[in-house]
Amino acid sequence: MMGPNQMPPPSGNFNPQQYDFITNPAKPTKPSILPIPGGSGNKKQRILFFVLGGLVLITLLILIAALV
Repeated sequence: MMGPNQMPPPSGNFNPQQYDFITNPAKPTKPSILPIPGGSGNKKQRILFFVLGGLVLITLLILIAALV
């Protein structure tokens, strides 16, 4: 009987595709969530980036004003 933290032994079916991101870091598997503004990101992501950044700044300003 195995304990709760023990994993079953590997079956030997090694799938190198599963670990492709380790061996080939130059190939992105999915686009970045927060692209650098002005970089190669689609327009929706860039708008979302700026909106979220603006909301964070406004929230911080309100918090600072409330504490003063």
